[in-house]
Amino acid sequence: MSSPFYDEAAFDAAWHRGVQLAGPRYFYASHHSGERTSKWNFCPNFDRISDALGVLSTGEAVFLAAMYSFYNADDGAAMLTRLGADSPGAVAAALDEKRRRIIADLTMCYAGW
Repeated sequence: MSSPFYDEAAFDAAWHRGVQLAGPRYFYASHHSGERTSKWNFCPNFDRISDALGVLSTGEAVFLAAMYSFYNADDGAAMLTRLGADSPGAVAAALDEKRRRIIADLTMCYAGW
């Protein structure tokens, strides 16, 4: 049985699903590589995400902040605290099934940015 634990390709695939669900406007899209699903091609845009937290639904905002935390743990944690989702349980409670699965996949596959 193969595990996605610390699997960069699986992380990139989950990251790309997250970008598509959250909306590409919250990420810097780099097209320098033929591999469009690489996390490096879709780094999160701190300013756009931070500005949107107050206008998105709770689930959408927590999802974006949780995704950002994989890129920058400190800033992501500050965003999650601002949203009242400063624990794994609070993050899970704020997310619908689709978003929760993406965050779970990112967590399982994460090997560092």
